Amino acid sequence: MPLTQLRRTLWQPYLERLNRTLGTERVQVEATGLALPDVTGWLALEGMAYDAEADTIALRIAGGELRLPGPRRIDVDTEDEWLHGIEIVDAQGDRHVLRLRAPLRATAPSRSVDAAGPPPDPAALRTAIQRILDDLGLRAFLFTHETKDDGSLLRVECAINGDWQTVTFPVDDAELAASLHDAAVRQRLRAAWGQRLRDCARDSAPSDRAGR
Repeated sequence: MPLTQLRRTLWQPYLERLNRTLGTERVQVEATGLALPDVTGWLALEGMAYDAEADTIALRIAGGELRLPGPRRIDVDTEDEWLHGIEIVDAQGDRHVLRLRAPLRATAPSRSVDAAGPPPDPAALRTAIQRILDDLGLRAFLFTHETKDDGSLLRVECAINGDWQTVTFPVDDAELAASLHDAAVRQRLRAAWGQRLRDCARDSAPSDRAGR
């Protein structure tokens, strides 16, 4: 079955719905690509969560916990109202696949609501990025937004004590577009980016800013 990519803005509520189901049902999965030592076969999936502020997915499987910081995307394998599997692409581009032994009902996303829609306008994305970086108080910076098959990347070059450094991290285009009219989304992105760009000098000399 084809995979459906979830918008980043829906990762947290979607996994919260899944967690409620995991609290009432015994769910087993076959895991591929996960660093789980000494466990094979069907494993108990005990919990999944996405922390937007830390930008980290936490998995509880077979009594252990695995954290995936900076994930690029979440895809779900669904048919009608049934969830058959989940695939997570981490910050390095590695794929972590959870195949359910038995499908779960009421966790499958609506394709018209939860699925990734048409790509946002590039000019709007540049405006959104510029606003958030301005909100962080960075005076001297350049940024590049790059779209890849497994998600988008933001590369920020910023001044630190007269020198320049580059910070690269994944971004969700739908979330960026939403930040233009949703204050809560913009605040969440500002907090998450602030952690990633905390070493960038805020009192550097003014310089031209450009999005490429």
